[in-house]
Amino acid sequence: MAAFVRPLPFDPSVVAIAFLVLAGIGAVVLVVLLVRGAAGALQTEEFARQVNKLLRADNVERALKLCDAAGARPVAVLARVGLSACRLGDIPLEGRVEHGRMAMSQQLPSMQARALRDVVVALVVAGVVTPIGVVAALLVHNDAQWMLATLGGVGVVDVLTLVVVPGRLRLRGDLARVVADFGRG
Repeated sequence: MAAFVRPLPFDPSVVAIAFLVLAGIGAVVLVVLLVRGAAGALQTEEFARQVNKLLRADNVERALKLCDAAGARPVAVLARVGLSACRLGDIPLEGRVEHGRMAMSQQLPSMQARALRDVVVALVVAGVVTPIGVVAALLVHNDAQWMLATLGGVGVVDVLTLVVVPGRLRLRGDLARVVADFGRG
């Protein structure tokens, strides 16, 4: 029986460590996606309501300051595009609002594509980290390392699929709603 068992041509613990390093890289990508998602988090409905209220009152400068205070969040950036287009001087408010809505509509596809790209990256990382965790778990002989590899792979996949993906998909819808409701009550 022993004649049929050949030793592996490599040290399994070295390979397991390499797989754990790859899982760690996946975790770094996860953190970057989570930070970007948190930066995009904004109470969209309330924010849009405040911007529209200021816009209907023809207070574009104050609405722009509100967008500046919200930072680089995608909804605020999109609203800033529309408000910047509304700064035209002699045109009546309705014409300026329509001009702002057109400017936002032109910017919308690229912003939605970025949110969708984040979803694709999250799903690819989830698809790669899971088998890496499984292979690392199969190669290690230490129970603590086995649990770390397995739980790490599953945890990354859970966070990616339960937090990042729905948040970025929701952002795509929020961006479209902000454009549709721009200048309306």
